Amino acid sequence: MHTRGSIEAADSRDSSNTTDSTSSADSLESKKSSDSLGSAGSSHSTDSRNSTKSTGSKGSTDSRDSKDSTGSTDPADNRSPDFQVKELKPELADTFLEFMSGLDFGHEPHWDHCYCRYHHSDLPWEEWKERSSEENREEARKEIAAGRMKGYLVFAVEKSGSKCVGWCNANNAGEFARLKQETGAEIDSGQKFGSQKIGCIICFTIHPDYRRQGLSKLLLQEAVAGFRSEGYDAVLALPVNYDNPEMRYRGTVSMFREAGFKEIKKDGNMTVMRLDFC
Repeated sequence: MHTRGSIEAADSRDSSNTTDSTSSADSLESKKSSDSLGSAGSSHSTDSRNSTKSTGSKGSTDSRDSKDSTGSTDPADNRSPDFQVKELKPELADTFLEFMSGLDFGHEPHWDHCYCRYHHSDLPWEEWKERSSEENREEARKEIAAGRMKGYLVFAVEKSGSKCVGWCNANNAGEFARLKQETGAEIDSGQKFGSQKIGCIICFTIHPDYRRQGLSKLLLQEAVAGFRSEGYDAVLALPVNYDNPEMRYRGTVSMFREAGFKEIKKDGNMTVMRLDFC
């Protein structure tokens, strides 16, 4: 059974999302584009230089629920999971692909075949939508194996074991061919913006059972730390603000602002934000 792959932009504790965030400008955004975003909550400090980060983060539980669905009263059975972030490496390609395949994008069927490849492509929309799920899946596998598709996976560590519950696409800005159409000079088609090395964070996908536990912010924190440790000069984000929070897969202005990003450009409902390390 597939799990609904809808998007929920941010934690309900963040009341500024509906007013702070601004929404998209590219052709996919107008047709409601590729991946999904999960909820944002509290961040957790870890060392992004390690390919595996154990955060010790725990999700909230309702104090009224003293039993699980089986009627167990063992506190360990009701314990919220710990979360661990891992950098996407070739050995995790199958984990990434299985996670994306397991989501149900019935509310936006064209997302189902994306595998987070849309922003890496500069194909016109009419050509892109004709690509098959298998084509994009195998392209993602190939690019991960070559080290060109990058990002972070978050795992829930529970009594029954560890499983992937979220993803963040974070890479050199030059790897996102689609974004130059949106931002013009903000993103160069090469590896640097002018003389600077610029990263970009573009997609968040959180399993619906694990939203509102701070995982988007945790992934954002790890991505920023990773760019910093790799000698980047700055990181870009391009949040959009759809009325439907399930569409805010790029994050929200408020969530990036909390992480230190500054607004540098607005284009319709899209906001270009930047975090400088210098």
